[in-house]
Amino acid sequence: MVDNKHPAKKAAAPRRRRTQEERRTLTQDRLIKAVIGVIRQKGYAGLRARDVTAASGVTWGAAQHLFGDKNDLLLQVATRVSDELLLRLDAAAQASGRSVRERVAGVIELIWELYSSPDYFAMVEIVRGTRGDTRFHEKLVKTLSRLSGRIEQLWLTLFADAAISAERSLYCCNIVVLTLSGLASRKIYLRLSPQTDAILKELGDCITGSLSADRPAAKRTAARKPRVAVSVP
Repeated sequence: MVDNKHPAKKAAAPRRRRTQEERRTLTQDRLIKAVIGVIRQKGYAGLRARDVTAASGVTWGAAQHLFGDKNDLLLQVATRVSDELLLRLDAAAQASGRSVRERVAGVIELIWELYSSPDYFAMVEIVRGTRGDTRFHEKLVKTLSRLSGRIEQLWLTLFADAAISAERSLYCCNIVVLTLSGLASRKIYLRLSPQTDAILKELGDCITGSLSADRPAAKRTAARKPRVAVSVP
């Protein structure tokens, strides 16, 4: 006789075993996060293999098998940060239907979130700490150059309807990038906490005005055009 009050429990479905590629990816992620965590606590100068293995739970031998050596691991950290920024900017580029002011504010917010993050701090520390290793530093520069070029492409896409030339639009892009990276450096290294919200708003207002600058100017120029003389017979 079946006891309806206590129905038989269904057997739990067996958990799918991760593939070798999935396990590899998870291990890489743990190592990259561990490097960022150690650099955040101790800076690049304090980065030691034993700290990375302790934080990640991965042996240094396994880390070398996955990445090759310390420099390759550090390059992957920098690449990961760059790729994250590209993904965020790609998402921002989809919002091209909003007003210029809204798009400017969105891009500034996204870039500031990244530049003030532990990931960006780790990348800056790696770049600063490896200047003595010329070959490795060149690899980092190539990674950053690829990032810079992509940022410019996305910026031009996002503000394709701007009232200024592409050249002047890129000046605006560089102003945003350099301002926010400098602000982040002051926050990280000098531990200064300026009125960030007010600065970001002022930056947004300035960039919005610059991207729209030629529209009123064009109208004023048109209004000042000399009238064609009409001959009276």
